[in-house]
Amino acid sequence: MYWNLSSIHFPKQEFREPTAEVVRWTYVCENSSQLCNRRLIKFNQEAQTLQTCQMSCGIPPLWPKPTGQIKFLNRKAISFSKDSIKFRSLKTENFSVKRLLIGATDIFLSNLKSSSESRGAGEGNVDIFVTIIGGTTATALRLDVDESYKLEITSNITNTKVSIKSATLFGARHALETLSQLIWFDDSLGLYKIVTGIKFEDIPAFKYRGIMLDTGSNFISVDGIKRTLNAMAMNKLNTLHWHITNELSFPFCYENCEYAKYGAASSNKIYKTEEITEIMDYATMRGIRVVLEFNNNLDDLGVLLSDIFDRRIQFEKSSHFINSSDSLEHIKINGIHSLVPEMIHLGGVGVDHFLDENNFYSIEDPILSGYSAHEYVSDFQSATPKSDLLEKLKVSKVVLWPETLEQFKNFSKTSDKDMLIVHVSSESSERSQDKFFKAGYKVIISHSDVWFLNRLLPWSAVYAHRPWQNYSNAQTDKILGAEVCLWTENIDENSLDARLWPNAAAFAEVVWSNFAETRVGFATDRLDVQRQRMLRNGIMAAPIQPQWCSLNPGECS
Repeated sequence: MYWNLSSIHFPKQEFREPTAEVVRWTYVCENSSQLCNRRLIKFNQEAQTLQTCQMSCGIPPLWPKPTGQIKFLNRKAISFSKDSIKFRSLKTENFSVKRLLIGATDIFLSNLKSSSESRGAGEGNVDIFVTIIGGTTATALRLDVDESYKLEITSNITNTKVSIKSATLFGARHALETLSQLIWFDDSLGLYKIVTGIKFEDIPAFKYRGIMLDTGSNFISVDGIKRTLNAMAMNKLNTLHWHITNELSFPFCYENCEYAKYGAASSNKIYKTEEITEIMDYATMRGIRVVLEFNNNLDDLGVLLSDIFDRRIQFEKSSHFINSSDSLEHIKINGIHSLVPEMIHLGGVGVDHFLDENNFYSIEDPILSGYSAHEYVSDFQSATPKSDLLEKLKVSKVVLWPETLEQFKNFSKTSDKDMLIVHVSSESSERSQDKFFKAGYKVIISHSDVWFLNRLLPWSAVYAHRPWQNYSNAQTDKILGAEVCLWTENIDENSLDARLWPNAAAFAEVVWSNFAETRVGFATDRLDVQRQRMLRNGIMAAPIQPQWCSLNPGECS
């Protein structure tokens, strides 16, 4: 396999040593192009592997590319055995932060030590020092959390020192992820290697960098979701927007699973609250927040009940759910309040599809239109008469699809703009986010023509899209971030990885690094290396070019 280093967050995987073969090729760095050229090896010449060449030829193939300037103190790499890398210091004043930090370092070490067996002692030891500065107590990822970090690697004759400094656990975790990309296994030596003499700072361009995963259309197992979280962490994406239910399926199991009994595809295709909690804990350890989406209209269960009730009863029953104290919303709130740390997505997409030929619901009906945004949320609150929604769920942000707000006559005049976030999903040419900028809302962008991954666009189209490049500073300040969406009407667990990756990885660099350069030729070889890392770690990412191109960097891009 091309890249023999596990990322910091993968469970142990069995590694099989490749069979011995005659080495015919070596790689030489061309200084003018800063590319590694493949050449036939000469008699008695020592071979250099492609990955060893790439790590010392130009900028190392980091993904996403750090936003700070990379400074080289030298251009060396030293070899070491997997038993000689140690965490010497984890400095933080908060016990909870330290517990999570220890978990992150354990993941880093366990994956490194499970990837390949060293054949020898190497040239020295690698000592890692992690410092959380500022006394932060953040153990959950919120929009105001600092994810920046500083990384420096220096060495002397026998020791390499890695210094990581960050204001938060999450920045330190990102630094460990980057460090894992600066370590590789050299097949020709049978030893690990690490870049020495390098330092830089790194900070994400956007606070919200997400993937929307629809598990309502087709069920995705807990293992499949965890695998997605693993790949997200590799690419420093920090938000899983979990579209857990829709009109086709209600797999959320609350208490006795009464609704899931009728709404899930089968009894083994449901998500129990303890499984959701497990996924959230798994995500937190990998620097990711999980945002659950439960639509606050008839989308979740009303249409689904048409299999049981006749159409009029269906809509009447749904109306009862919305307005009574024992409503579906009441059940949702009481079932998920412990699962929502900061933010919840109330959906609202496709409200108008509830207008049928019998006009059971008119667009003039107060249930669906004429509200201010505040009244919309207040109606959701009214489902729990003795409890305020935001206090009950302990959320400070509510995300809505734009179709929801556009139903309300006074959406531009609401006083709740600090609470409500608009998730824009129209095509990029429509510039529909402009009206929400003007109204003063914060937005998350998911342009459907480029960032809906089920549309099978090439990674280059995903990478080249920078919708904010022509915006004013005032408009850009309203953008919390962006999200790629995967609707699963024709996707299931068997095709999940290839549909998401590496396109979502291309997107990850857009929202982390936000470089003005959009020409894909500058990114192709680095993304190809990142894809090989993902393959090594059990993510079945689709290829971006023929294998010959991977073995001959720069020739195809």
